[in-house]
Amino acid sequence: MCIRDRIVASLGIINTLVMAILERRREIGVLKALGAADGDIRKLFFVEAGVMGLIGGLLGVAIGWMIGFGMNFATNTYLRRQSLPPLASERGRAGRRTPRRAHCPRPPSRVARRPC
Repeated sequence: MCIRDRIVASLGIINTLVMAILERRREIGVLKALGAADGDIRKLFFVEAGVMGLIGGLLGVAIGWMIGFGMNFATNTYLRRQSLPPLASERGRAGRRTPRRAHCPRPPSRVARRPC
């Protein structure tokens, strides 16, 4: 995640918190009238922001996973209709790397002395 993404995410969180405070000025006033300290109100808003962030993150991951699954399903359906083999992820081979010997047939002891 680059710095620009973090700045944009931070601005979004700050905007959400500021709007929550501005919209609930009366509620904050009632809490203070009932004897709530500034720290209590601060904790209330930070817990609320944390829960919103957690729920938003979980929903984002779930929706992203569903979109990826749907795209993979649609692509494999299209490939099957064209009589082509499905993608590697459907065959259960996603993430498998080719062994090093495929790139360099010499044993590791010789490769250490002189690379391929």
